Amino acid sequence: ISLQDGKKTIVPLISIHEGIKRQGKRGRCINPHYISSHGKSTEELWLEAAKWIYKAYDVDCIERIYLHGDGAAWIKEGMNWLPQAKMVLARYHFNKAIITVTGKQPDKRPKLFETLFKGNKEGFTMLIRQLKESAQDDPEKKRIRDFSGYIKNNWTGISIYSQENYGGSCTEGHVSHVLSSRLSSRPMGWGREGLKIMAELRAYKSSGGRIELKHLKDTESKYRLGKRLIKMSYKKLTRPLELIIDIYLTLW
Repeated sequence: ISLQDGKKTIVPLISIHEGIKRQGKRGRCINPHYISSHGKSTEELWLEAAKWIYKAYDVDCIERIYLHGDGAAWIKEGMNWLPQAKMVLARYHFNKAIITVTGKQPDKRPKLFETLFKGNKEGFTMLIRQLKESAQDDPEKKRIRDFSGYIKNNWTGISIYSQENYGGSCTEGHVSHVLSSRLSSRPMGWGREGLKIMAELRAYKSSGGRIELKHLKDTESKYRLGKRLIKMSYKKLTRPLELIIDIYLTLW
């Protein structure tokens, strides 16, 4: 997200649901609940998520929680807060990483997909060696090294593909629908306090909440009309109607 001071920041989003129900080619999350804010620590976010889960469900009946994400440290922290949790590297980020690293060697892409989906670590190591040997320049070699490290650091979240029915994920769809459509789809700069409030309101509304007046902070406008503008407006208002219409358009 772009801030008013020219800097960039990240707004985290946690979405909790009971799986995905297919409706034709599209999927719809079952009973989704969203948590988002800006400026909160990782611990505060996961504490809020854990509290909601413990309040909404009988945790003794939870067989497994699958934590889908891109493997970032703040996402993995959720493993320490949620009961029966297992990490899953989200398919969107998994696919994107493979497509990027095989950009100049697309012939190796199908085999790389197959090897990783089967959880074949030896086959993966061999394919990485082949990619390095066929690399054309240093930037490509660096991409391959970075990709190899990324996969190894998230191997548990990848090997689960071939081991369990890990459920579906709509991670990027949630980000787009809940946050991006309001916070970053158009050129705009946010203040940190306004960003925090808007992120929380978007998550609240997307979870089925109804925004009321009590949610909106009543603030006094800082805008004031100067004497010169007041005098100019008075003179124009004494002129014919077409000039009155013109001044309305100008102020608007």
